[in-house]
Amino acid sequence: TSQPLAKRLSWRIICTYGINGKMMTHARIVAVVNLKGGVSKSTTVAALAMEYARRGLKVLVLDRDVQLALRRLSDSWQGKTGIPFEVREARSREAYFGHLESAATSFDLILVDCPPNFESDAIADTLQTADLALIPLKPSGPDYATTRETKKLVKRVQEKSRPDLVAALLITIMIKN
Repeated sequence: TSQPLAKRLSWRIICTYGINGKMMTHARIVAVVNLKGGVSKSTTVAALAMEYARRGLKVLVLDRDVQLALRRLSDSWQGKTGIPFEVREARSREAYFGHLESAATSFDLILVDCPPNFESDAIADTLQTADLALIPLKPSGPDYATTRETKKLVKRVQEKSRPDLVAALLITIMIKN
């Protein structure tokens, strides 16, 4: 369809402020994660942040990627069009947990742009705190192979400590025949 990405993506999970019917009083945390780079993690986070902010949610983006693409994008937008969400750098573990603690009750939604590999503990920390692990995927052989590894990582986190972590694949590019 021609609907924007966020409209097609499990809007009701975040909109109802709960997973599996549980009412929550803190921000929903969505980790956008894939061990491969170039699968549109940052683009997905930006699109979701824009759409959810447009719908009235107070959105915080935490940029954990070493390239800090979202932080740089946010800096370039400042003073021009303004962005309807806040972006904070959170590459270190201390920064990440500090931002979560300070933002948990002031935001409706926290979107986390994860790094593309096993850099330090960034992905594991993020999955431990997330309500939803969103795995963007481009339809190609290398992307499928890496996505399998990402799914295994999410599954290990679910089995060890987070059985309530919801995971979903998101195909980021449509190919028309």
